[in-house]
Amino acid sequence: VKGARLDLRGLAVLNYMRVIRAYAGALYLPPDVAPAQALADRPRILELHYFHAISAEDFRESTAEMIRRNTTAREFSEISRQVSAMNALYRGVRPGDRYRAEYDPARGTTLYLGGRALGTVEGAAFSRAFFSIWIGNNPIDRTFRDRLLGKR
Repeated sequence: VKGARLDLRGLAVLNYMRVIRAYAGALYLPPDVAPAQALADRPRILELHYFHAISAEDFRESTAEMIRRNTTAREFSEISRQVSAMNALYRGVRPGDRYRAEYDPARGTTLYLGGRALGTVEGAAFSRAFFSIWIGNNPIDRTFRDRLLGKR
């Protein structure tokens, strides 16, 4: 990301209801960033490879819900404009599609689908909340988070 070297930190597969493989993820962080600092204001990339079709509306709903789970009411209110901006970028996916979220502290969080940039949402607080969906204190799945962070 903008000249910063990022290393693959971890890989994981998210299983929905323990039996349905939803997607595979890969997290990239600078080599000197400890797992506890993965949400610090440093470059990071999360890439997700989907095994099933998911609608844009489902992405919008789950993004808002998961960000609410990882922020206080005040924090969510302060980034609600950015949450809406990210939600406007989503497109539905088919099996084999890949989303990539890339955070550059100087620019913000850029969302890519299949290698094509869909847009960028500014703000460190938004990026921290957005990536918390997968690697925060209240992630979509704790085992998925721990594997992405290289803890398991």
